[in-house]
Amino acid sequence: MDFLVAFKRFMIMNRDSAIARDPYKKCAYFMGRIRGQKTQGWVQRNYDWLDTVEDDPEELYGRSPWAILEEDFKRSFVDYTQQEKAQDELQKLKMSPPASGSGWMDWSHMWGGEMRLRRALEKLNLEYPHDSDCHRQATVSR
Repeated sequence: MDFLVAFKRFMIMNRDSAIARDPYKKCAYFMGRIRGQKTQGWVQRNYDWLDTVEDDPEELYGRSPWAILEEDFKRSFVDYTQQEKAQDELQKLKMSPPASGSGWMDWSHMWGGEMRLRRALEKLNLEYPHDSDCHRQATVSR
């Protein structure tokens, strides 16, 4: 994410330059700055894609090539680290038996576990089963 933030900052500071104003040049410059063995395939694939959409802009469906490339970069590299963290949280999320005592303690323990689960699923872009779905399943099974 630091790379993307630094690149955006550079583009804002140089917004009058031809590279910043031309989305194709901006994409090419961005990909030219990316380093690392694990990025080579992504960069080559997107250079090929950029050639294709430059020849046939209808492939963009009215969107900017920079917006599409930025989304793909986030999905490929930035979201990956967040997904790893969320997977780790899900692995750690094991409901232990509720503490003995009042019913309130039991429910608060369950609620805390549910909230941790919801946050972990959100980071993975997965939905938590909605209460209405649970109610519908309970009604059908009766």
